[in-house]
Amino acid sequence: MAILAQRLVRLNCPKCREPYRPTKDEIELLKLTPEMVESGKWGKGKGCPDCRGTGYKGRLGVFELILGTPDFRAAVANKVDFAELMRWHASRDTEPCWKTGLPRRCPAGQRLRKF
Repeated sequence: MAILAQRLVRLNCPKCREPYRPTKDEIELLKLTPEMVESGKWGKGKGCPDCRGTGYKGRLGVFELILGTPDFRAAVANKVDFAELMRWHASRDTEPCWKTGLPRRCPAGQRLRKF
């Protein structure tokens, strides 16, 4: 038994992408370090005919796999609620899919608000 979570993340249009600096709220929400903010190639799509004015073109799949270890199977069998399962998963030194996808997405110049 295992759980697979997936998210499709929109990518900025490469033709109309412009530089962007994360806001204070985005930095706090994503727990970005100053090094991440300074070294990232942050950007956002402005909108052009190629992306039909949306600023986005293409998508990126971000996945998270929770393996069915004996502890996990026991928790499911005991009908542990979702919040408790998530705490159990976090205690296993794993990262949620949004955090796993951040390095894949942001260095390529993506905007955080739609992440």
